[in-house]
Amino acid sequence: MRNGYGDGADKAHNAMKDFLKSWNPIGHSTAELKSIFGNGYVLRDDTITYYFDTGNDTTFIRFVMENDRVSAVKRLGDHLPLK
Repeated sequence: MRNGYGDGADKAHNAMKDFLKSWNPIGHSTAELKSIFGNGYVLRDDTITYYFDTGNDTTFIRFVMENDRVSAVKRLGDHLPLK
């Protein structure tokens, strides 16, 4: 899946939403997330965040980590660019 800015962000965001409907990330490791979603993420404290910036708004999919395992997933819509 491709995340990031511009063209393709809507398509990638929709693909991520569809994927998360069929795959539960809870309990999976950081390494597993990286192998599935790639390296286009932001790592801060106890979260791994993938973002989709369409130019009009940005959606963040945030994986909350505890002991290197996903404990929660949060989808955040935002109207501010990540830049």
